[in-house]
Amino acid sequence: MALTKKTIIEKIIEETKLSKEKFTDSVEAIIEIMKSAMESGDDVFISGFRKICVKEKKKKIPEKAEILPPLMI
Repeated sequence: MALTKKTIIEKIIEETKLSKEKFTDSVEAIIEIMKSAMESGDDVFISGFRKICVKEKKKKIPEKAEILPPLMI
């Protein structure tokens, strides 16, 4: 089972008794900050957890694509 943003918010609200609205806004802001950093090429390091970075993947060309001509639709 994947740990989703919704699950994280619900568990922290249960444990801390914080307002759901305020805490949800906080989590959304944190995720947006992390997303913006990664979009601009920066890594995100969360002490005690791990470093999160974006890696570029090489484009794969299927073997048969080299043999077959392009298909016109």
